[in-house]
Amino acid sequence: MIVIALTLLSTGCTSWQDYVHNGFKVGPNYREPCTATAANWIDTGNPHINNAAPNDAAWWQAMNDPVLNALISTAYHQNLTLRIAGWRIMEARAQRNIAAGNLFPQTQQADGSYTRVNASPNNPIAATPFNYDNWQVGTNLAWELDFWGRLRRLSESARAQYLATEEGRRGVVVSLIGDVMTGYFLLRERDLELEIAQHTRGIAEDNLRLVELRHTRGAATGLDVAFVQDNHSRSARGVLRGIHYQVQHPQGKLVRVVSGAVWDVAVDLRRSSPHFGKWFGAELSAQNHRQLWIPPGFGHGFLVLSDAADFLYKTTEYWAAEFDRSLAWDDPALAIAWPLQGAPVLAARDAQAPRLAQADVFA
Repeated sequence: MIVIALTLLSTGCTSWQDYVHNGFKVGPNYREPCTATAANWIDTGNPHINNAAPNDAAWWQAMNDPVLNALISTAYHQNLTLRIAGWRIMEARAQRNIAAGNLFPQTQQADGSYTRVNASPNNPIAATPFNYDNWQVGTNLAWELDFWGRLRRLSESARAQYLATEEGRRGVVVSLIGDVMTGYFLLRERDLELEIAQHTRGIAEDNLRLVELRHTRGAATGLDVAFVQDNHSRSARGVLRGIHYQVQHPQGKLVRVVSGAVWDVAVDLRRSSPHFGKWFGAELSAQNHRQLWIPPGFGHGFLVLSDAADFLYKTTEYWAAEFDRSLAWDDPALAIAWPLQGAPVLAARDAQAPRLAQADVFA
């Protein structure tokens, strides 16, 4: 038998040396893969970082949040997936014990007997009477001789499966706690966003009340506009510019004079307006510091009253040459009362501008 075993070992997949080295078991022993890792992490020398071993058992408690701790505790005790993982550990542990039990005798028997012998004095065979006790005890053990290591390999496999099941449960715990924390912090984030939005709304409401107060008390206008372009025009006495407007991207203009004086005119060119074709005029000068707001949909023009005038205006839209239009300054339909002292000085485009009846206007 020994010769046959040695022959099989010499011709099988495991050599005699490996068989002995593996603890008299066929096949290679498991070896953990060699993975190169640093002895310390990169910031271990930073004095501002706590390098103490973390509390892995309850790492979420580092957040110091009682609500989070309560949520995780509830999830830990009520989650069905975690319970299933625990039952799988119990199953794997039982399978491992069964595999380990195969190394012990498979058949175990024990028996015994007791006999009391008394010889009668009337027995013709016995010369003298006698008495004695007869005890008999026996055991029988039978098990599989694990010569090739099959049972030990099965035990190792069951143990590895048991440890893998333990790690699987740890993975379920980590996933469960991670999901609870993710949901909790998302909820906290939404609560903070709502709080910030409510605070922002309060600021906006305060600003609105401030604007309304400034408007009602005369400290501000009711306009809510954004200016995108500033313009500076310098003209001599008698120069008349206008009436100018843009049919698309209509401009709102805030005009003023910083040097000299002009007669400034705004004409309503909105056909749907009850004031269509009506005009308004006012003198603007560096002395009276007046400003005039020309709303979108209005034409604009001015006449220089002083030797020279510097005219500044802000616009709510950029100038677009393809949409720029002129309206005749002396159209009888408008009947603008220009304070002229002789013929005005006109640019070519203003001298040839169409009258209101032929001009492009707003709806």
